[in-house]
Amino acid sequence: MARTGEEVSTADERAGADELAEEYGSTAPPLVRTRKRRPPFFVRFYRSDIGKKWVRAVTGVVLMGYVFAHMVGNLHVFEGPSQIDHYGEWLRDMLHPPFPRSTVLWFVRAAIIVALALHIHAAYALTRINW
Repeated sequence: MARTGEEVSTADERAGADELAEEYGSTAPPLVRTRKRRPPFFVRFYRSDIGKKWVRAVTGVVLMGYVFAHMVGNLHVFEGPSQIDHYGEWLRDMLHPPFPRSTVLWFVRAAIIVALALHIHAAYALTRINW
């Protein structure tokens, strides 16, 4: 395999190209084959069926964790209005000293949305593959 920048054409092809260059006045550089960049590991992994199944599993665990945490948070309703208010403030103040207020909550929301989108896309892709 040729390395980046190496000439790939044969001597006969170069001779023919030289004749054409003289005839038409072209000074184009010789043909070079550039090496394609491989996509990152996670992209290559997701393109496989097994990768999509892993994405479904991991995002399913993330989404089930969200449902469980949401349920536990909603159970604070039975402890009274002050406790549900305290829980709401705790959500906004998660990891407050190192991060600004509500920042972590927005990252969690974004992660849940991304997990849901990946979960649905992987389900659709696997269904199409199985057809």
